[in-house]
Amino acid sequence: MKMITGILQQDSGMIKLNNKEMTKMKKAVGYLPQYPTFYEWMRVKESLIFMGQLFEIPDKTLQQRIKELLHTVGLENNE
Repeated sequence: MKMITGILQQDSGMIKLNNKEMTKMKKAVGYLPQYPTFYEWMRVKESLIFMGQLFEIPDKTLQQRIKELLHTVGLENNE
């Protein structure tokens, strides 16, 4: 699962889903761990950036979405 989500890079070979390379399928695949995964050493914003980068969200779009999300949940001052 870590390779499929992009957390770990494979050493060789390729991952396929329905005969398509995962690099092309990333946006169509969701990942929900059985137990919540929080990295205690990351701040809220750092964690959101990390997850956004896994899904290759462009930096400008990612920053805007994070800003909106933090505002929505009242954490804009706790980055």
